Amino acid sequence: MGGLIAHTSDVFGRPTYSPWLDVDPSELLRDLTGDASTVALHVHPADPDAHRLATVSIATGTARVALMDSEAHMSALRAWLTSTSATLTVHGGPDQLGRLADAGLGKLDALWARTVDTRILDHLLRPGDGTAELDHTLDGAMRFWFPTVGFLPTPEAFDVAQLAAALLPQVDEHLGAEVRQREHHLAATIHQSAHRGLAVAHERAKQHLRIAGQTRSKKLNALKQVGVTDPNNPKQLQAAFAAVGVAVDSTKGAALKSLVLDGDAEVLRRAVLEYREAAATEYAMRPLVNASAGADGVHRVHPVIDTLGARTGRFTTAEPAVTNLAPVHREFLQAEAGHVLVAADYSAIEVRVAAALSGDTALIGRLAAGEDPHTAAAELAGVTREQAKPVLLGWLYGSGIARTAEQLGVTVAEAEVIRDRMAAAMPRLVEWIEGEVARVRSGADRGVSATPLGRRVQVHASRAATVAVNTVVQSAARDVLVRAIERLDDMGWGKYLWLTVHDEIVLHVPEGAAAQAVGLLEQAMADSIGGVQLTAKASVLGARWGKA
Repeated sequence: MGGLIAHTSDVFGRPTYSPWLDVDPSELLRDLTGDASTVALHVHPADPDAHRLATVSIATGTARVALMDSEAHMSALRAWLTSTSATLTVHGGPDQLGRLADAGLGKLDALWARTVDTRILDHLLRPGDGTAELDHTLDGAMRFWFPTVGFLPTPEAFDVAQLAAALLPQVDEHLGAEVRQREHHLAATIHQSAHRGLAVAHERAKQHLRIAGQTRSKKLNALKQVGVTDPNNPKQLQAAFAAVGVAVDSTKGAALKSLVLDGDAEVLRRAVLEYREAAATEYAMRPLVNASAGADGVHRVHPVIDTLGARTGRFTTAEPAVTNLAPVHREFLQAEAGHVLVAADYSAIEVRVAAALSGDTALIGRLAAGEDPHTAAAELAGVTREQAKPVLLGWLYGSGIARTAEQLGVTVAEAEVIRDRMAAAMPRLVEWIEGEVARVRSGADRGVSATPLGRRVQVHASRAATVAVNTVVQSAARDVLVRAIERLDDMGWGKYLWLTVHDEIVLHVPEGAAAQAVGLLEQAMADSIGGVQLTAKASVLGARWGKA
């Protein structure tokens, strides 16, 4: 490194250079990276908002440069990021690249276009079999892939470089470069959407939070008068209801609502339910109220969306978990001025995917005629739609006959009769379900199966009965959604992506483009799998998130 003395060295003797005084950081970066085709990067933020960076480390497999938050260092880093032809590797692209973009060191789309995220690689190679929660953090990945050295304290940029060198060839060999590239492109598209943010109706949310807090406090004070200090404590609630002459087996919301009550018992029930509703509203509103305002004065939330968060590959959302907002709370997220929200979702896609994967010609024929999947199954079996739906979902979600009987409101014997009639009407579907459970239970292929887009999912033999079928179905449905997002992006409409919620896509478009967006969204989401057509009906939601 031009005769420089290393500032520090790690446990393996790999040097870290920190440019000081008359040392040119640009020259140091050039000397370090040289002709390297891949360079690791790790950002340490100096504040929670990430607009200031404490250090940015750049590393190859043998040396590292640590840059500080100074104008000279950041200017050198900005110039290097613009000029280098090396592929960047980071662990956690949304976090790391988002911090660089927020600090003005590059545009998010350009950074993603040249980055390999080792967290994505780790997810692809270790989807998990459902027996334990996997740790995909940088530390967790190092401990798994390098068990003999992963516990040693080494600079993060060196760890990223080591992971990239080990995992990138494995992903390309076992899954293919196309899978890797698709997952990175998807992560980039989703991250850019979240980075733009979702506008909050801030004043209305503040008012709603204040009213909810007052209601919760009032109801809690009333409940304390009858000995209930925790309205979610079953023992306290059962004792309170017993005191007014009512025995309750369950204090869950649905169970309480089903009771026929009057007098003091009805007053008690109403207080409990209204307390819980107010508490839920507070929980939902608080992150919206805490959303920071941008330079334009608009408050926005920027959810963290993990495009491989669930074991099946389904997206997960946090900070805040906006996709878990109850419909009544969604209206506090809204379009920007001059824009509207347009949405479409796949209807009963799990049943359609299961029909396709099983090749059940009877059910597929009905679906081809445009029938609702649950109605189609009911007519085939000669039962009602209300009877067919719990049985179908029970098969797909691995719930037992006792649970299905409970949902139907019948005895287990009566539920078995309905289930057997449906099995006789759709034999290929049942045969496929039983075969998938048996395959996983036997340990064949270690419970691994491929999704339509080439990812791998895995189920442990001990969980075959409950999640084997659901894993295959959900992972295939996830890939259908991914293809729709890809088509939107190919149409040039990826920049309008606002949010995805399970099987729903929401766009944020100028008011004048709403009609065009409806048509293009339906076009992008039109797909087929195993001869089963998949369609989605789009509509203009208007200025607020929710159903039209």
